[in-house]
Amino acid sequence: MNHVSEAKRASVLDTKGTKEEERRMKWLNDEVERLAYQVIGAAIEVHRVLGPGFLESVYQHALATEFQARNIPHEPKKSVAINYKGHQVGESELDFLSW
Repeated sequence: MNHVSEAKRASVLDTKGTKEEERRMKWLNDEVERLAYQVIGAAIEVHRVLGPGFLESVYQHALATEFQARNIPHEPKKSVAINYKGHQVGESELDFLSW
């Protein structure tokens, strides 16, 4: 009897853990969607105002200005490690990292 109740309790705890994980994943997904919406909106505004034809550096500066105006936290020219199956195989640079 004791073994059965322990298994049942473990199952209930596992279900609670799964539900908590699902809740966290939904929250994270909602946050990513919110941030993506804000970043895309800022990029569209920069393109709408400046139009085509400028150097990338002009758009980067304008986008940084727009991020600041919209209170979007960001870091320009962020270096990142490239990993493959747990091994660093190179480095790259993001135009912006936002969070």
